[in-house]
Amino acid sequence: GFDKNMFTTINNFVNFLSTFPAVILADRAGRRQLMLWSSMGMTVACMVMGVIGLLYYVPAPADPENPGAEAGYTISDKNAGWVIAASVFFFVFNYAYGFGPIVWVYCAEIFPLR
Repeated sequence: GFDKNMFTTINNFVNFLSTFPAVILADRAGRRQLMLWSSMGMTVACMVMGVIGLLYYVPAPADPENPGAEAGYTISDKNAGWVIAASVFFFVFNYAYGFGPIVWVYCAEIFPLR
């Protein structure tokens, strides 16, 4: 799988690049459309992560050298880990062009400075 720093770097890069469609499409496609598509994409990503997690997230084997420690959990299939990682990136992509920036536009319109 990914190194923790590599995963975070890719995730932040996806977030950064995905905000540009919101800037370009907010007034062209409409805020409501962006939020609808964003919510559908986030729902799909969460469903995929949930199903894969239910199928492949299993208790880790106990460490014989440390009998009192909790073993934790692990992913039983390497490909399932990649699918979960891709689903996280897909979720962040959908959040970054919809619910991330558009909500702040609505807040500014509902509560103006003057």
